[in-house]
Formats: sequence, C-alpha cells, structure tokens
Amino acid sequence: MLTIAAVPDRKASAGGNTGQALVIGQGWTMAESAAKSMEHEFKATEKRFLAFVLRCLNVPQLGSLSLGDIEIKFTRNKTDNLLTKTQGLQNQLEAGIHPRIAIAHCGLYSDPEQVFLDSSEYLQKWIISGEQDKQAANVVDMDGELEAILNKLGGDDNGELSER
Repeated sequence: MLTIAAVPDRKASAGGNTGQALVIGQGWTMAESAAKSMEHEFKATEKRFLAFVLRCLNVPQLGSLSLGDIEIKFTRNKTDNLLTKTQGLQNQLEAGIHPRIAIAHCGLYSDPEQVFLDSSEYLQKWIISGEQDKQAANVVDMDGELEAILNKLGGDDNGELSER
C-alpha cells in the first residue's frame, strides 16, 4: 500500500546529507510526482461532489454560483529549492515578464493568482516598468531606424548599396 501511494521510505539513504540529496534519495521527489499525477482523479470526484452540493443548495441567496466559480486547489510544501525559485522569480521580473506570469511559473505558491492580487500594491514597480517599456517600444521611429541600418550597410537614401 505504501508503494502504491508513493510514500517515501524513511530508512532510505540518500548518499549525501545536503537538503536536495535527502529529498531525492529518500523518495520525496517521486512522492511529489505521484501526487501531481493523482490530482486529476481527486479533482474529478470533487467536481462531481460539488455539482451535487450546488444542486442541493439551489437557493436564491447564492445567486448564480456555478461549478466553474469554484477552484479546487492542492496545497503542498513549496519551499524546496527556495533560493532557486526566488531567484527565478526575480530574474523573470527583471527581464520584464509580467508579475502575474512570473508568480505563476516560479513554483513558489499554491495559489499564484491570490499571491498576485495580495501583492499587487508591492509589485507596482515591476508593472509600471513593463508599461513604460511597452510605451517606449511603440514610439520607435521606424523610418529613422531603417535609414540608420542602410547607412551602416553603406547604402544611400534610395536603398541602393554604394560601392565601398
């Protein structure tokens, strides 16, 4: 039963004593993968249950609550490789990735959308920076840029290459 449930062996030796070596060697990485692969089974049964509950609670006070309004989440410990994940998040933000996308893909949070909403006031510097970059990109003088490229290539204003 423990093998089917992917429960890590408490007696397994990792061969090293670093944090990541213990996580991998003792089977926690495999347990995480197994848990992720089983999530869809749990979500399917939970949705069937919620559909039944919503039919039972067909009460006008709930308004137009539907199954699509309910998100099923699984909370697990997301602190493994914390430094790597936080550096990845910072690198994405500095590269100009929208904070909502960077937070969703860094792997730090079980509910990245809520983290973004709760942190939006603190993320303003990244959001404003991204908007300024977009505006700067839209203001580029394409004619002047083409002329500069032709001049570097040794061409004249008509696009003809000169004999250099």
